[in-house]
Amino acid sequence: MVATRSKLSMSLEIEDLPPEADTASPTAVFQHSPTSPELKVEREPGCQPDEVYERLLPKWRGWIRRHLVKQLREEQKWMPDWQKRVRTEKRDKYFYWSALFGTHTFFMTGLPMLFFFGQPRMGRDLLHVVGLGIYFSSVAKDLVCSPRPYSPPVIRISMSTHAHEYGFPSSHSTNSVSTALLLGQWIYQSRSWLGMPAVLGSWCFLALYACSIVGGRVYTGMHSLSDILGGIVLGIGCWAGWLLAGDHYEAWLSTGSSSVPMFLIPLSLFLIHVHPEPVEDCPCFEDSIAIISVILGVSLGAWKMPGLPIRDITTYSPLEQGVISVMRITVGIGLMFAWRIVMKSILLTILPPIFRFFSNAFDFTLPTRRFYTAATDYHEVPSSPLRPIPSFVNLHRSPAFDSPDNTPLSSGTVSPITGRRGSNNLQVPLNSLHHRGKNVNGVKRSGSGDSASSVGSLTPDVWISKRKRKSRLERAHYDAEVLTKFGVYSGMGLLAGTLVELFFALVERGVFGQ
Repeated sequence: MVATRSKLSMSLEIEDLPPEADTASPTAVFQHSPTSPELKVEREPGCQPDEVYERLLPKWRGWIRRHLVKQLREEQKWMPDWQKRVRTEKRDKYFYWSALFGTHTFFMTGLPMLFFFGQPRMGRDLLHVVGLGIYFSSVAKDLVCSPRPYSPPVIRISMSTHAHEYGFPSSHSTNSVSTALLLGQWIYQSRSWLGMPAVLGSWCFLALYACSIVGGRVYTGMHSLSDILGGIVLGIGCWAGWLLAGDHYEAWLSTGSSSVPMFLIPLSLFLIHVHPEPVEDCPCFEDSIAIISVILGVSLGAWKMPGLPIRDITTYSPLEQGVISVMRITVGIGLMFAWRIVMKSILLTILPPIFRFFSNAFDFTLPTRRFYTAATDYHEVPSSPLRPIPSFVNLHRSPAFDSPDNTPLSSGTVSPITGRRGSNNLQVPLNSLHHRGKNVNGVKRSGSGDSASSVGSLTPDVWISKRKRKSRLERAHYDAEVLTKFGVYSGMGLLAGTLVELFFALVERGVFGQ
């Protein structure tokens, strides 16, 4: 399985099926640490029988998916052998860790710092370039429902939970390419005092960064060539679009015209509303809500307060710089998380009764997205532990936390690679597998054994019905969560882009003077 690392004895850890699970879910094989031999089977969207997608997707979306899947199966002929040949322990570590610099986590962590330290225009530029990439890549993923490279035989090397999204396009490629181009643009604009040798050296570093992220997605088995090419094109498009429109957009915001909120608020709600509904439950919709809302909040802040009086930190003494830097980071991030906790609780409390009131008063059925429950069908949103911000803290966690559909491969499921039932192609000796109440195909030892064999005979309607019931049971979504996220993340954008800086300016002026 890993030719250059035969000293590692790979073992496949198969988790227990939930008691209510009566079918096998499409899955993939993951290695969540480059130094650990443990492999895990986790939920994989996009790998149900093709007739399921043909039945549920509109014809034009199904046509796009068919062509992407056809290309993926062509690439599958060489990807597993190529991965075996090129994998080494050092390369595994390099691409495993470098992938972090292409995640939403990396960019969303750094973005507030630009605002907190007096660079709001740069912050808005980076937010729009990365944010548009996040939104449009999320839309494209849910639009075509294309699978990632089939695993097995490919082995996934990943820390994050991005594999619970569809494959096309690669959001890592989109983010890294658009960011590299934007940073390269900034560096070129500073060439007069940096000097061209420094500019060229920086460009070489940015090219290495982008190539490492993009190439690493194929190396780690997370994406196909079609996925990364789509991500590259989208990343270039987001950067080029903002290059052409950014100055005009900023000038429009600075006018203070009432047309800004009157246009941006309906547009943001419209972009969330038209986000396509996928076949399987996918976190892309939550990503879209979050990023569109943050962009709205930051833009409204720039519209209302185009010039903030925050003092450049370099004008302070070295000791004051250290104190103020720590204060800005801790207080700024703390205020944003406090806002999120408080407003989420408030909105989830008041929105469901409002929805039910209008539904009863005007006698109409509440519109809901697939996998979401209408307010008329529940009394209150169940309390849950504080979850990380979607795509803000997306590092790997327990599969039970992130992937409720974490179901092992079934011997009754048609393999998309071979077309045979029960073919998992995982090149691991049977005696190295560790089972927990199941045979090597993930089927429970006890019982009649009919559940596994019945999966392959399910019609699309029955398959989707079973998957939908299971998804609603294990990972419930509620209609109030959509507007809750919209309000919470819009407020976080307003805080990060405007209000926190205003707070800093007032406090620092009072403590340190002019």
